Amino acid sequence: MPGGQRMRRAAIAAGVLLGAAWLAAPGGGPEAPAAVAPAAAPSAPASAARESFPGGRPAAAAPFAQVAAVAGRFTPAEQALAQRMQADWCGFGAAAERQKEALPVGGERIGPAEMAMQRETLGERVLEEAREQARQRFAQALRQRGDLRSLALADYVLADAPARSRLQERARRSTDPMVTALALQRPCSEAGCAPIEASQWSRLEPANLQAWLTLMQGAPGRAHTQRDYALERAASEARYSRSYQRETLALLMTLPLVQAPGLVSQAELELLNGLNSAWALPAYRPLLDACRAGVREPQSVARCTVVADLMWAQETMIERALAMAVARVVLPSRSGLRPIWEGRARRYEAVSEWSQSGMLAQLLPDEALASPCGHLPAMRTMLVDLAERGEWGRTADGLRDAGLDEAELSARWRHKAGRSALEPSRPASAAGR
Repeated sequence: MPGGQRMRRAAIAAGVLLGAAWLAAPGGGPEAPAAVAPAAAPSAPASAARESFPGGRPAAAAPFAQVAAVAGRFTPAEQALAQRMQADWCGFGAAAERQKEALPVGGERIGPAEMAMQRETLGERVLEEAREQARQRFAQALRQRGDLRSLALADYVLADAPARSRLQERARRSTDPMVTALALQRPCSEAGCAPIEASQWSRLEPANLQAWLTLMQGAPGRAHTQRDYALERAASEARYSRSYQRETLALLMTLPLVQAPGLVSQAELELLNGLNSAWALPAYRPLLDACRAGVREPQSVARCTVVADLMWAQETMIERALAMAVARVVLPSRSGLRPIWEGRARRYEAVSEWSQSGMLAQLLPDEALASPCGHLPAMRTMLVDLAERGEWGRTADGLRDAGLDEAELSARWRHKAGRSALEPSRPASAAGR
């Protein structure tokens, strides 16, 4: 494969598989707390749509109009070229891709310096303009729906200071835990804006493990007390783990999106991917610290075992990895559970190995890279799959569809790591964040 195409695959993979978090908030990276965990809900996305729209999903409006003529971000000398790129993104706009590939890079690695250089290219600035316009269209369409979740989601998408303030007030007046979760993702620090308390979530939804993990993050002066209390309540009351990340993506995917490959479609998909990828990850260390601190206390071990089982049932790779980390702590005291967790470890290792190796080639075959817009169908499919099946389900199904041997993939993972997933890293490193 030519060097430029290899670089394209790497750049597209970074966007498709990991997401560009800086796309998700105006002016740079999102200001999100480390207290909200990414998790998939046990309910299907369609049910989330029905909750927001009692009569079912609203009729889709006509796809958004094409982006208006670009202006403001370009010099007079660049204006004509920018307009040509916009009008024929998959044809003439290929110059943007060639411009990126011509940038000097070391080997095939794309680091921060190379990414910064790419963002300064004319083609990337055209795309940035289109993403911002997509953000405004999404927010407008959500506001027009008028229901509480859509209004909250519009503020979440905009993410500027006024929108954050509105979102906090909506959450304060609402009994919908999803609105609370969205507000926790968009805290505010401006004068006159009071962010909601993390404890609001557990009051509204005590059966949700994520609400208690959020509370477990602690407060100044009483972190240990709050951590232990949250662990006890999580083990006794939690029945599922739902962060509302997947419900959020599912609702965003109900927006009328442009289907034809081109500038508008790419901007919309990249914005959706960025919003989903930037969902704030939790500081899981409090949970692991609580379980380690109570490793000699049967009651604490029992509580951590319950939490590990709940985490294992979820649909993100990070939650499955956390389940493994908690299991490593409790198994010395619960040796009878080792056969169950050994099977889970083999499953985790196989899916993890597939996600790090063969899945990329399946998601982005060579023919998808043959044209500048060839990767867009893969991005759309990925987002639909994430909304419908979650990260774990999408990856596990891909492994199965490829007809691969899980035992072989697990053995490959263990060979690379020099251990099983139920053993600590070598050299030992602190788990959690």
